[in-house]
Amino acid sequence: MTRRNYLKYAGGAVAAAAIAAAGYGIYSTTQPPPQPPTPQTITQTTQVTTEVTKKLGYLWGDTPFEMEEEWYWTLNRASLAYATHLGDRMMTIDPHMHLESQTKDIAYMLQVGIDGLMGCPIEPEGAVKAFEQVKSKGLPICVYDGDAKTSAIDMAIRVDGFRLGAQCAEAFVKKIEAGGGKLEGTLFMSYHGQINPIQTDRKNGMLSVMSKHPGLKIIEYATESNQEKAKTAIFEAAQSQGKPAIVMATNLTQLIGAVEGLKSAKMDIPRGQEGHVWVAGVDAGNEVLRMIKSGLIDVAIDQPNLWYGTLAIRFLRMIKEQGANALPAIGQTVTSDRTKSEGAQSDGTFNVLIPDIEYKGVRPFQYPIFAPCPVVELYGHRWLQVNSFIVDETNADTAPIWTNVAKAWF
Repeated sequence: MTRRNYLKYAGGAVAAAAIAAAGYGIYSTTQPPPQPPTPQTITQTTQVTTEVTKKLGYLWGDTPFEMEEEWYWTLNRASLAYATHLGDRMMTIDPHMHLESQTKDIAYMLQVGIDGLMGCPIEPEGAVKAFEQVKSKGLPICVYDGDAKTSAIDMAIRVDGFRLGAQCAEAFVKKIEAGGGKLEGTLFMSYHGQINPIQTDRKNGMLSVMSKHPGLKIIEYATESNQEKAKTAIFEAAQSQGKPAIVMATNLTQLIGAVEGLKSAKMDIPRGQEGHVWVAGVDAGNEVLRMIKSGLIDVAIDQPNLWYGTLAIRFLRMIKEQGANALPAIGQTVTSDRTKSEGAQSDGTFNVLIPDIEYKGVRPFQYPIFAPCPVVELYGHRWLQVNSFIVDETNADTAPIWTNVAKAWF
């Protein structure tokens, strides 16, 4: 898959391949979108009840964390597949991990006339005013892979980052022990930095397990979700601190960058050979799977990203057509059983149905690995705590994660 073509405007970029679904035109570089609004101050507003309406197709605004890696490309394409199936449209604008750009992008999408907003807040506090501005217009909001500290959000859809990190580390420790490795020496940890609470949660979850082993000296590196920065950090650390026993990373780019750093330091020794550096991290992209199979990465854990935007659209539609009270309630467990009807079940669970459709040679929703999962409360709104999936050399080719399910998209 090639990198998206972007349409630049006022600090944002419209992802051209993701703007359109059924019945909606794709803006071309020679035919720019409507002019963005003039800058204005976004003020705190009170929550407005979302209007309950029903129409043939909706336009959903989408503001992801970024659109510069295959993990997010795939998330976006799965969302587009579901939107297209419904006759809905999407406008995805890449803020490039910049809060100011995300704020401008959201204001622009409001001007265009979106029917609801989904996306990943860049910062949990900094993004609040922009999301509350959306809610003041009576529009529903569902976020994925991140969160913001406001009750304006109707539903957050993501894993528990701390638990994700802990699960990864638990599987990793078992792998090391089974392979005859020792939990002693230096551990290099590559994560985004404290400004990113999701990755900080993942890092803390990992450390909650790894810190139980007193023989490990843990050194953290803030590499800003940048592959080159992660590569440089691990390479330089290996030069100054010596060969690590273990390397861990909290997302795809940093995991790949960490292995590249080991390669630069000539420490990329495959699993099973003398001197192997044990490596684990979050996100199992194509390159990560290749590294797992070649023995350079031992364990990865991934999120059900094929379902993030898809579930957001399903919940946005529920709110538009039935009101926010139609969403699964805090305390309920969400299932996804196609043999049952959608909605509240007699056993107290709530069943969510996404059809097993085919889109461009892929059946992205064949395996609903996100469920069963609980709905809890955080920041005054619902949080659907979806499941994650462990990958190693034993299931790298068969795990029902996005990289295997959506091979035809790459």
